[in-house]
Amino acid sequence: MDTSTVISLVAVAVVAVFTSITAPLILARRTERQHRHDQLADYQRQDEVARLAAATAARMLRQQQEMAEAAAEQAETAGVKLDAIHTLVNSDMTAARQSELDQTRVLLAVLRRVVHLSRARGQDPEAADLEALDSAEARAAELERMLADRLHQLRQVEDTARASGRAGQP
Repeated sequence: MDTSTVISLVAVAVVAVFTSITAPLILARRTERQHRHDQLADYQRQDEVARLAAATAARMLRQQQEMAEAAAEQAETAGVKLDAIHTLVNSDMTAARQSELDQTRVLLAVLRRVVHLSRARGQDPEAADLEALDSAEARAAELERMLADRLHQLRQVEDTARASGRAGQP
């Protein structure tokens, strides 16, 4: 074997060893670069999605706040209207109860007179008259309690309205 053959064989061996070592290193580096590029692109996509999600969440939050404010305004308006309706209904019911109490008092006066006249003649009052008298007295007491409760409630509503600054508003 001559030297040129040996040199050729050594050169081929060195090239083979060099290629077998450097080729995987080059391939690994290329793969790593591609992986880093893909990873950076993925991070950018995730950042964009997060930015869009944050913008959407902020927009939705603003919409919810606007809706809540509108609902609060509507509730306040409805509350004022309900207070006015409640006051009107209560005043009508109070007037009706007062009228019923006045009529019951007249009936009581008549029944007491009937019972008194019966006793003045020396007769026992009729059971129906005594029963009607008891019933009328109970009803008058019940109506007086109801009217006292309504008056108390009306004063509380007025105090609350005065405290909230809505006194006299429709």
